[in-house]
Amino acid sequence: VIKSLLETSRQHSWAEVLHSKLICMLINLLYQVPDGSNNAVSEVPFLSIEQVESLGGIEFVCME
Repeated sequence: VIKSLLETSRQHSWAEVLHSKLICMLINLLYQVPDGSNNAVSEVPFLSIEQVESLGGIEFVCME
C-alpha cells in the first residue's frame, strides 16, 4: 500500500510534506525488532532484507 501511495504521490505531485511522511512510513517498515523479548524498548531493531525486497527492492527505496 505504501509503495502505491508513494508512486501516486510522485505522479500527481502531492504535497512534499505528505510525500515525506510516506517515505518515513516506508523506512519504518524496513526494520524489525528481534522476537522473544519482554522489553522491546531495549532491543535494537535490524534492517530486514526480505522487507526491502517486498517493498520494491533497493532501487525503489533509494529512488524515494
